[in-house]
Amino acid sequence: MHRCDNASLASVNATGKVVLCYAPEDVNINPPRQGLFNAISNVKKVGARGLIFAGYSSNVLDKADSCNGVMPCVLVDFEIANRIAFYMINTRNATFKATFTARQMVQGVYTFGSLAWSDDGGAHSVRIPIAVRSVIQDFVADVS
Repeated sequence: MHRCDNASLASVNATGKVVLCYAPEDVNINPPRQGLFNAISNVKKVGARGLIFAGYSSNVLDKADSCNGVMPCVLVDFEIANRIAFYMINTRNATFKATFTARQMVQGVYTFGSLAWSDDGGAHSVRIPIAVRSVIQDFVADVS
């Protein structure tokens, strides 16, 4: 996300997300303080959880208290906003769902192991330790 006007925010699902407002071309249209107030209002309307607002460091960063009581927000300069935008564009979120099926049904016994995987190039690997406990019948004495 770059612009935080109503039209731009309407074109994306920002509900529950942190929104990056970065539009250096709008500085000539709206004074930075007004741009911040507009961004806070617009981002709040779409149900976002937070705001990262880019502005010139000397003219808007002293207004961080404008977000108090509205939503968490961070005010950054345009250089930092460029870095954040680059990271957001070049980073993918990986999610997964794992379902465990017992091969042997033993009441209340823990089995320990791990899930492990790596990306195609092997540059990143993940290992998640897990413990699984089978519950065949929910006896308070067995599973408490």
